[in-house]
Amino acid sequence: MAAGEPFCHDRPAARCVRVHPDRQRNRQLLVVLKFIHQRTLDDWQLLLPAASVLEITPDRLIPTHTAAVEAHPQFDFRQSRKIGDVEIDHAFTDLRRTDDGVAQVRLEAADGGGTVMSWDASCPWVQIHTADRPENQNHRIGLAVEPMTCPPDAFNSQLDLIVLPAGESHSAQWSIRSL
Repeated sequence: MAAGEPFCHDRPAARCVRVHPDRQRNRQLLVVLKFIHQRTLDDWQLLLPAASVLEITPDRLIPTHTAAVEAHPQFDFRQSRKIGDVEIDHAFTDLRRTDDGVAQVRLEAADGGGTVMSWDASCPWVQIHTADRPENQNHRIGLAVEPMTCPPDAFNSQLDLIVLPAGESHSAQWSIRSL
C-alpha cells in the first residue's frame, strides 16, 4: 500500500501522513485472529524495535517530549515479549531498521501465527494502541499499529513535519502480512 499525491497549490503546505486502517475491516481481521489463536491480546508477543517513546499527559494524551524506552520499561518491546496487561496509546520513534530502511512490528500468538507490519523510512514514527476500551466486547480486541511521518500534534510542535513546496510530492509505503 502507498500514500502519496502532489501538492498542487501555489505555496508550500505542511503535511503529515499516518496509516489508519479502516476500523471495520481491521476489527474483522483482529476478531478472526483472536478466534483462530484462542488468545487474548495479553497473551500475544510483541516485537516493537523502538528506542524512544513520546511521553504524554495522562488526562488529555497531549505529547510532551520523547524519552528512552529504558525510562519506561513497560514500553520496551525491542526484544519480543508478551504484551501482558500493559496499556499502550503512545507514539514511538528511533526505530531499528533493515539495511534498506524498513521498520517492522511483529505480533505473534503462542502457536506462531500472527501479523507483521512493515514500512519504509519515510515514516520515522509508529503509534501503538492496545484498544483498551470501557465496553467488554471491544476491550483489547486487537493492537493498532500506525506508521507515521510525524508524531501526534506535529502541526503545533513542528517535529518531523513535512513542508512540501508547490508542485512537489511525498510518498510513504507499508505492507501487512500474516505469519
